[in-house]
Amino acid sequence: MEMTAQAPVRPILLADDNTEDLFFLRRKLAKIGVTNPIVSVEDGFEAIRVLKARNTIDGENLVPSILFLDIKMPGVTGFSVLSWVRSEDALNRVKVVMVSDSDEPSDIELATELGANAYLIKYPSSDSIAHVLAMLDPSIVMNGPKLAAPESSTQSPFGRGYAIPLGVGRPDPVAGLKVVSR
Repeated sequence: MEMTAQAPVRPILLADDNTEDLFFLRRKLAKIGVTNPIVSVEDGFEAIRVLKARNTIDGENLVPSILFLDIKMPGVTGFSVLSWVRSEDALNRVKVVMVSDSDEPSDIELATELGANAYLIKYPSSDSIAHVLAMLDPSIVMNGPKLAAPESSTQSPFGRGYAIPLGVGRPDPVAGLKVVSR
């Protein structure tokens, strides 16, 4: 019998200066059954340090699959981290989900311009997080109910704490979502 090598399970990186928000995200990921390793950092500088170290040691299984990135961190902001990630060729495959309490169109537009893959308004539901994960990286291991990735265009079922998948077309959180993954 021939064994096929399985792809390594890549971690998820959470970056937020608020420890309660980190706890919230960890709980939501656990609730939907995510079994990927989860690494948390409390500022943008630390996020960059971890990404540099993980890429240098072993790019295939230590570079995160998804980076949840708070926008408003002191020192190195989430936007600065996002810009740095997109400038690093070895990190281009990392899916970046911006997380913020801001639903300002200028923040959403800047996240889009800098290359974010999705935008979550705090505090997202478990369903919102699961849908974003399913859309961005179907290889994320979830032992909870499997959710299909959203269709190419759908209305937002999420209310406050909603997800805005980014891509072609400008998302409008009031009228719904135009879902186009990067």
